[in-house]
Amino acid sequence: MTVPVETERLTLRPWIDADVEPMIAIFGDAETVRYVGKGYQRGFTADETRKMVARMRDRCERDSTCIWPVILKQTGALIGECGLFPVADSQDIEIAYVFAPEARGRGYAVEAGSAVLAYAFETLGLRRVVALVHAGNARSIAVIRRLGMRFDRVVRVFQADALRYVIDAR
Repeated sequence: MTVPVETERLTLRPWIDADVEPMIAIFGDAETVRYVGKGYQRGFTADETRKMVARMRDRCERDSTCIWPVILKQTGALIGECGLFPVADSQDIEIAYVFAPEARGRGYAVEAGSAVLAYAFETLGLRRVVALVHAGNARSIAVIRRLGMRFDRVVRVFQADALRYVIDAR
């Protein structure tokens, strides 16, 4: 599957073997993964991260809704991940992103997210994309709002409440 997303500063591309080490550093940070999925009290181990990257890589090779590595064009460094994936037990497609601590606060999540939403609506023809976020994740809520998403309702995810934001195709 070819990767559909490029911005002025970023490239979202297929996964390669060299992506594993930077992802181990990103997902090994407990603060970074605090709100990922069901929420983790500790960072991922190197083995857990390798398995996660392998699952994402496999999904991207077979599906148009997947999470891609985000590469900073200026340096070629992997600074995070962003993309789309189906929400379990739902018809929803969710936008998701995780960025390295040093990449936060620079507008990369909004830039990558905007491009992923354009891909979702213009290329895939999706009618709606959701974001599920823990109420305590203020940084992610700010990104979601900058992407133009609006609060919809509280939902149960991983046996916890999450805020559901939506954006419809324009």
